[in-house]
Amino acid sequence: MKIFKVLIEGRNCWANLDGTCRRLGFVAIRAAKGIDRDRATAVAVQELKEELRSILLNKPEDIPEFTTGGISEIDKETAREIPSTGCTWYPDDCPSPN
Repeated sequence: MKIFKVLIEGRNCWANLDGTCRRLGFVAIRAAKGIDRDRATAVAVQELKEELRSILLNKPEDIPEFTTGGISEIDKETAREIPSTGCTWYPDDCPSPN
């Protein structure tokens, strides 16, 4: 099985990280195993969604957006250097460019 580095960006994520519930975005990098890029990306996103389940406060009709990019195959040594938890959060005040 191959190992891939996946950059994941989240937008429209309602969370209370500092005492105020507000819309945030985040970026995270994960290492994930898969037989190909698509399967490794799916694993990385699913694991991140599970991690954020207790943090995100979105209503069912207001779904967070997750996008991926910067996917590259890496070796085991590089994968060990990538954190398996955590995100870099930022205010999501701007409308999506899409």
